[in-house]
This record gives sequence, C-alpha cells and structure tokens, in this order.
Amino acid sequence: MKLLWLLPLLSIIAISCKNREGSNPPLLAKEGVLDLSTYDYHHNKSVRLNGEWKFVWNEFTDSLQKHKNVTFITVPSPWQSDKGSFIVNHQNGYGTYELTLLLPEAHKAWALRLPPIHSAYNLFIDTALITKAGTPHVSAKMQPSARTQIATFIPSRKEVTLRLFVSNFHFVYGGIIAPITLGNPATISTEREKSYFISAFLMGSLFIMSLYHFALFILWRKDKSFLFFGIMCVFMALRESFGGEAMFYHALPNINYALSLKILYLTFPINMYAFVQFFSKLYPVFPKTLRRLNTLACLGYGILVLLTANPFYGKYLIFLSAFFLVISIVLTTIVFRKTIRNPQGNGLVLAGLLILFLSFLNDILYEAGFINSYFLIPFGFFTFTLFQSIILSVRFTKTIKKSHILNVELIKKNQAYQDIQTNFQKEILKTKLEIQEQTLKDISQEIHDNIGQALVFTRLNIESISLNSPEIAQEKLCSTHNALSEIIQDVRQISKTLNTDAISKTGFIEALKQQLDFLQKTGTVTTNLQVEGDTIYHTAQEDLILFRILQVLMYNA
Repeated sequence: MKLLWLLPLLSIIAISCKNREGSNPPLLAKEGVLDLSTYDYHHNKSVRLNGEWKFVWNEFTDSLQKHKNVTFITVPSPWQSDKGSFIVNHQNGYGTYELTLLLPEAHKAWALRLPPIHSAYNLFIDTALITKAGTPHVSAKMQPSARTQIATFIPSRKEVTLRLFVSNFHFVYGGIIAPITLGNPATISTEREKSYFISAFLMGSLFIMSLYHFALFILWRKDKSFLFFGIMCVFMALRESFGGEAMFYHALPNINYALSLKILYLTFPINMYAFVQFFSKLYPVFPKTLRRLNTLACLGYGILVLLTANPFYGKYLIFLSAFFLVISIVLTTIVFRKTIRNPQGNGLVLAGLLILFLSFLNDILYEAGFINSYFLIPFGFFTFTLFQSIILSVRFTKTIKKSHILNVELIKKNQAYQDIQTNFQKEILKTKLEIQEQTLKDISQEIHDNIGQALVFTRLNIESISLNSPEIAQEKLCSTHNALSEIIQDVRQISKTLNTDAISKTGFIEALKQQLDFLQKTGTVTTNLQVEGDTIYHTAQEDLILFRILQVLMYNA
C-alpha cells in the first residue's frame, strides 16, 4: 500500500508531459515578430506562436505595418485583457491579429495547428486566404465555429506574415485563447494524432468507469456514492470532448453553437453537485449547510445557463469556480484529518483530491488568461478516478479475504454443528434403546407378576368348576369372565404404552395419564397428575422422546 503513494508523483509527471506537448525551447514573439531562423525544420518539435502579436481592435485590415491604432497583445489570451491591462472593455467585437515569421527555409511545406479561436476567423498567409472557421463579421451576423484544424502552406520566401481576422459576438472570451503551433506537416500531424489518442483514452476510460459504478449502484442501491461517482465520470468525459481537438464538434459538426456551449457549461455545475454529494456519502462529517449551499449554487447556475446567452452566464462561472475552491479546501481539510488518523484508508483519497484541486486551479487561471498552459481538469479527474478505482479494488480485495475467512469459519462451525447433531442422534438412539429395554423389562415383570398370576388364578378357577353344582359353577364363570376382562384391559394398556401412534392420537397429556394409571395399578406407588400453565405443542417425535424419558424416570424412581 505504501507504494501507491508514488502514483501522485507519476500523475503529476504525466500532466506536466501533457503541458509540454508540442513545445520547443522558449521562442517568443516580440513586437509582432517571431524569429525562427535557428529552428530545425526536420528535427525540432512544433513551436508555439506565443508572445506579442500586433493587434487592431474593431477593424479588419490587410496590413498593420503603419497602422496608427496598432497595439501589441499577448497570445494566447482573451482580447479583454493583456497582462491585467484592458485593451477592450468587453468581449463582443472584432479585430485583426498579425505576426511576422522569420523562417529558416523557404519553399518548404509548413503546417499550422489551429485551436478553436472564438468565435470565427479567417487566416491569411501574406495576402492569401489559407483557411477559415465560421464566418467572421463586424456584427452578430457572424457564423461562429469552435472546430480545430490544420492548415498547410509553402512560403516563397523566408519572411511571411500571418494575419487573422477574428470576430466574437457569441462567447464570453474573444480572441486567441489557446496556442497556435507551427511545424513541418509530419510533426503537426503526429502531435494531433497523439492529442486525439489522449482525449479518446481519457473519454473511454471515464465512460467505462461510469458504467462500472452505475452497475455497482444497480446491484447495491443503498450506497448512492456509486451513482454520483458514475455521473461525475460521464460528464467529465463529455467535458473532455470539448478540449484538445474538440472531438465533440468533429462528431457533431452541424450542432448549434449556442447549444453546444450550454452543454459544455452545464457539465461544470453537474459535476460539482455530484462531486459534493459523492464526498458527503464518503465523509458524513462534511457540513450539511455547505452541501445545501452547493446544491442551490449549482441549480441556480444551471438555470442561468439554460435561460441566458454565453456572454452573460459565462461571466459568472468564475464565482461558481471560487465557491468550488472553498468547498475543495474544506473537503481537503476533512480528508487530511482523516488521513492522519487512518492513512491507509484515506491517503489515496487525499492525493487524488489534491491533484484534482491543482488541475482545477490551473484551469481557472488558464481560462482567465493569467497562465499559458492547458485545460488539465480531465487529467486531474482521471487521476482522481484512478485512485478511487485502486481504493475500490483494495476494499473489494479486503472484502473477498474477509469473506474467505468467514467462509472457512462457517465451514468449521458447520462441521462442529454436524458433529453435535451426530452425537445428539447417537445419544437419542442410545436413550431410545435404554428406554426400550427398560420398557420391555417392565412389561415382562408386569406380565409375570400381574397378568401371569391372574391367568393362573383364572385357570384354577376354571378347573374347579363342577357341573354338578350349577349355581357355584355360574358364580365361578362370572368371576372368571371378570378376571379375563381385567387381563384384556391390562394387555391393552401395556400395548398403548408401546404404540407411538397411540401417543400421538391420544395426546401427550392423556398418554402420560394412562401411564401413571398403569403404574398405580402395580400397587407400589400412588400417582397424581397436575397440569399447569399454557400447553406447548411439540412434534410427534419430540413428544415420543419426552414420553420415553418420563417412562424411564417413573420406572427408575
């Protein structure tokens, strides 16, 4: 388990590798010029066209060389701000970007990897239109687009001018807010394929994890943490489809732009709600007031997204993000305290939570234009999901081990119970034999002492009958008849004590009474039966065993 603590480090390395993807040694544009004369066309990776670009607000112009309103803007960043100083005071508008490239070679094929540039653009190399996304316009009549693409060109000279006409009337941030990269076509294509693979891998992994947790919830509905975790995985996978190569727009090229933005922005409050609910199930000490405020905040922002346009609801995402940071700090504190008490059960939760927190903080700063990185929340959440999967696997392993131990103990106890049952059956059989032997002995004694003597008396009485004295003969015949009747009654009484069916038919109490009457007739004891309390009914087998035990006690008394 201690080795699992290495996973946070590996995750951070993976995220940093993503951050370095497609980057070269720092080559930055200065005052609208990027010197790539030392760039190795064949061996270097792609280079980001970052730095100071020339920019003119609210104008599409073919050249900015001598334009009087030209200024410099940092790319990538929204055109609302540049290093904290506002160039324009709102996101709606249009403008011209221009960058001069000093290439190492001419007449070579070059490729530009273009991210979504909000919300539409035309790209020119010198005066030639190379590609476009959407239809830029000086008003809201523009047609927005958020797709990524690769544009290739072959310059006729080493110095080329890259110019972009960009307009935005539909998104909360306008301008170039993600890096544009340049390189040879093979390099650009390879990097794009890697980006596709990473996005597909993240989306597929999160989607599979969501199905897994949904299945766990269906099988065990009492634990709703599985449901909320599955919801997080689904919507985080959906969120990733908008990042990187914007696979969402490639899969649905004709989707309404405003609708796609609503889908994108709704993923955050849904994920935020599921996130808090998930950890509330894991850690019931999470403040209920904060959980309710989170529900209201997520619901309110979701309604805002549904009822308003992106330039409006997009401005307020920062407040929901700030509230989520507060929740993350509170939750991290709770998990940290739990980790101190029980590091084995909470260490990975804390590590995953910290990585998720840092990646979320990165996304806030990146989206606000303060740092130049990537959207890392899908990677942070994937790492968090990976840790949760490991925790779940460890718990399942412990459960299986515990189940195995309990199964072994159950087998042992079952065997012991079977031994007890066997011994009990042996004792029952032994008791039955002893009762049977004693009963036969008593019956033999009864037949010998009582019935035998009565039969002898009857025989003598019959032999003494004289036909010469009819009256005396009649009297002896009557006494003989009575004696035989008593003998028959005694034999019947003995048979009843031996007949199991007779006991079940007459009932336990009645059979016991008959046995006491039979015992009293021996003349050795006087019997009296008193029944008190409620009658407890047993099975016929139990009544028989109890009756035989009482028989032994009577005859041994």
